[in-house]
Amino acid sequence: MRKKITIGVVLALVAMVFATVPKCASGEFIGNVKINADGTITPAEAPISRNGEIYTVTGDITDGTIFIYRAGITLDGNGFTVSGPPSGSYPVCIYVFGSLGANDVTITNFNLVGGHQGVFLAGSSGSTIVDNTINSVSHYGVYIAGSDSNTVSGNTIQASAVIGIHMDTGAGNTITGNTVSTSGSYGISLYGGTNNQVTQNSVTLSGWAGIYVGEQSSGNTINGNTVTDNTGRGIFIGSTGGNTVSGNTVSGSHFGIYLSWSSGNTVSGNTITNSGTGIFLGASSNNNINGNIISSIIASGKYAITLDGGSNSNIVSGNTITNQFWGITIGHSINNVVNYNPISICARGIILSYADNNEISENTLSNCGESIYLGTSSINDVSRNIICGGNYAIKVEWFSNNNIVSDNSVTANLGGISVGHSVNNVVNYNTVSNCGTGIGLGNAENNEISENTLSDCGKGIYAGSSPNNYVSGNVISSGNYALTLDWGSNSNIVSGNLITAYLFGIGVGRSTNNVVNDNQVSNCGWGISLGNAENNEISENSVSSCSNGIHVSSSVDNIICWNMVSGGTYGIVLVGNSNSNKLFENTVSSNNYGVHLHLSNVNLIFHNSFIENAIQFNNIESTNTWDNGYPSGGNYWSDYTGIDEMSGPNQDIPGSDEIGDTPYIIDPDNQDNYPLIDPWGPKYMIIEVIYEIEEIIEENPNTPLADKMEDALAKVYTALEELTKSPPDNQAAMGNIEGAVGDIEAAVNDGLLDKDKGIELMDKLIEVARQLAVEAIEEAIEQGGDPDKIQEAQQLLAEGDLLREAGQYKDAVAKYKDALAKAEGAIS
Repeated sequence: MRKKITIGVVLALVAMVFATVPKCASGEFIGNVKINADGTITPAEAPISRNGEIYTVTGDITDGTIFIYRAGITLDGNGFTVSGPPSGSYPVCIYVFGSLGANDVTITNFNLVGGHQGVFLAGSSGSTIVDNTINSVSHYGVYIAGSDSNTVSGNTIQASAVIGIHMDTGAGNTITGNTVSTSGSYGISLYGGTNNQVTQNSVTLSGWAGIYVGEQSSGNTINGNTVTDNTGRGIFIGSTGGNTVSGNTVSGSHFGIYLSWSSGNTVSGNTITNSGTGIFLGASSNNNINGNIISSIIASGKYAITLDGGSNSNIVSGNTITNQFWGITIGHSINNVVNYNPISICARGIILSYADNNEISENTLSNCGESIYLGTSSINDVSRNIICGGNYAIKVEWFSNNNIVSDNSVTANLGGISVGHSVNNVVNYNTVSNCGTGIGLGNAENNEISENTLSDCGKGIYAGSSPNNYVSGNVISSGNYALTLDWGSNSNIVSGNLITAYLFGIGVGRSTNNVVNDNQVSNCGWGISLGNAENNEISENSVSSCSNGIHVSSSVDNIICWNMVSGGTYGIVLVGNSNSNKLFENTVSSNNYGVHLHLSNVNLIFHNSFIENAIQFNNIESTNTWDNGYPSGGNYWSDYTGIDEMSGPNQDIPGSDEIGDTPYIIDPDNQDNYPLIDPWGPKYMIIEVIYEIEEIIEENPNTPLADKMEDALAKVYTALEELTKSPPDNQAAMGNIEGAVGDIEAAVNDGLLDKDKGIELMDKLIEVARQLAVEAIEEAIEQGGDPDKIQEAQQLLAEGDLLREAGQYKDAVAKYKDALAKAEGAIS
């Protein structure tokens, strides 16, 4: 509890004090002195002379207090010593009774020793305490109580048992240029004061804090002070707000600047060195921490800026941090913004622990062990940071979920961006280069890794034991392993990535049920590889100029379809008991070897196009099926020399069927019984539908179903005729496909055709329509067509895909037809 001083008590005690005045024994005055309101001095023999309103001390005063009741005076100590009484009602060296009118008083040039306080201003305003030396008081060097607009400057205060300079409930005071050392608790403290200035002081060796601003203290400025070697806190803001702490130099404290339960303060432009924690916020919100410089001689055990225990909605911006153990730490706090901070040579640069909804952006971090670390922290935004030269640039781990890591620049780290034991994070638009691993996932699920650019990394993107992630649209170049799924990384989608100049492009190892599609891989040792992998789909990829285009080793039950593999040493490779895989509708061209099999059996290989490979096949100790039966057919081999004059399962019925009349021989145990005359494409897709519709008609003669399917068949035949024209009329073919889909859809809706069979037929026709649109768009792009029309065509294609997915088959064909028309119009 703070002691309250009343005027009545003061007057009574003063009367007692002056009842008996001790006399000096040998030039030394012992006892109390009073400068009265009327200007007189009591007792008259006290060693103080008066010249107008200037009072000059002429000798030492021992075991006594100078009481001042007069306003507007200057009391000059003249270098003499006042030794305050060690006890009693007023154990103070100099007591100014502002509550009794003593305002505008100047106290200067004293040596004050002992007592409880050196100078006590009670309710005084406009007074000045300047150029005094105060030493070894038992409580306060200078105590200002309920006093406004006073100045305390140029004093040297040391060895105060409690506080060097203490201001209690005052406004507009200035405490400047003082030297305060070895205070028991605080060097300088403000309690319950507003709009005070604490500037240019030197505060050292305080027991609890160098400068303290306590509760209900607002609008105060703590500026330009040098605060050194204070045991606990350099500057302490407790349970208050609206203060500014700026331009101070703080060193050698356990906490440089400490805010506790304090909001709305500004801490800016301070220099903090060699402190255990540079700036600490505990349960303190809405503060602005900016432009501070924090460093240490050594990095061990040092923390630059810490926000903890519900320190929310703070802005930490533009601080320069170097050679700390941890740079900026946020724990159990939300909605903070950490931006534009340069941080270097730290074990960890920015750390979030149990911290949600924070923004970490535009920071520059260099040579840190872990530059940005998120542990058990969710819904944070980590974006636009520049990170170079450390062990791990960005780590998101241990149940750190739903974070966004976007548009960061990461260079020359052992690990770039790592996500571990965490779900639903988005890592996108980052640039990562010269890292051991560019982006790594470990035991991480349902994350999105998209639109990143990675170069010169040993491992571009690596996922270990990480299922159900989406890896899309990344550009990866130059390294050993571009994109790897390993050790139970199951059910991932790897789509739309561009990979070049890697030893291994896309690798799937010891993992199942992944989809690898629509990627472009070039100039790699292994383009796409499967190792000990089951039930994966490798589809719609473009692989060019790779030693091994698609390489499958000890992997079973995978689907490899719709890929384009060209310009390499080996197109598609199956080795090491890679059995029961299905390869269809791939285009393998201009490789040294089209397809290579070794000790791999029971694979189904059909509807592929092997075009102008130096050696079409290399089959060693393997027996496989090379066609899908009749009428579906086998593969297209550009070196096939057979003719097409016959049809039927035995090719003994006159009439062409787009299938060669004689098998394509691979070796005595392997042959393609139904080689295709032309490369697989929309024409063959339509032929397959024709055979299926004819089978339905034959099985249901003279029925409403047969009648409806006859209508569809006629349209499908017409579509085939349009496609076999030279040049083909793709628009007319599209129109007939649209009509056939309508007929089949009607048969399903009328209950005539089994729904699953109807969907199967419609989906095959829709795929033909889509392929025609895609080919037209690719042609338009290749010929440099109108970019606006190409973009419109691509949009229509995407809309068709959505309709197809929703089961609106006829509408999907209509969209593909519009996309085709727009693409053809782009080059007309």
